[in-house]
Amino acid sequence: MSLDRFSNKKEIQETDGVVRGIVWNEDDLDVLQLDLKNVLPEDRPIVEIHLYTKGSESTYITGGGIDDFEIINDKLHINYGQACQSLGIERGQFEVVVNVYKNLLGSKDEQDLYIKEISDDRRELWIKATPNSDLDVERYVDSFGSGVFTEPVYETKVNGKGEEVTTVDENGDPVVIRTVERPLSDDIAINLGDNKIYKIINQKDWHGENDFVVRLYKPLPDGIDAKQKL
Repeated sequence: MSLDRFSNKKEIQETDGVVRGIVWNEDDLDVLQLDLKNVLPEDRPIVEIHLYTKGSESTYITGGGIDDFEIINDKLHINYGQACQSLGIERGQFEVVVNVYKNLLGSKDEQDLYIKEISDDRRELWIKATPNSDLDVERYVDSFGSGVFTEPVYETKVNGKGEEVTTVDENGDPVVIRTVERPLSDDIAINLGDNKIYKIINQKDWHGENDFVVRLYKPLPDGIDAKQKL
């Protein structure tokens, strides 16, 4: 995945220092009326770094989630040396993309969503949850545009293997012990890994309780097909 998802790609390539990657075209910002939400100190965000070669080609090298960071006085501090080593990179000069976010539905470790269909213009995706998934798709879709996402906290226990697992009731449903309201920005996206992140501008329920349709800001590039997991 190149740096093409950023509208200020040239600025990123030509600047030796920190540059904020801009995904939205400048002419669209007033129309979209995006808001900002703060990450609360008790909410440790997910942080990814992605490395590219320097120069006009910006070839993707590697990337992924890291844990080599601290939040001090509401500022993110990354130990890039250790983070690169965790990705198998010992030395070199790179363009580095940093993504900071929170999962709202699904995660890299639990890919319970997949793309069922892609529209001809590649901007609309029909997304479904896998069979027997515990994801609350309806809750997520209903939260879109409300500014708040109510996240359930499930009861857990340690099984015979020493693993923490979710407790279920007599019907096999996870036991909810409380809910937490978290700020929900309108600036959301789907993350396909390797810095393949695509902004969502609208979404709605579809045929069943475990599927929905999203409208992307830009067309999904070639090479990403139906059955791709999220």
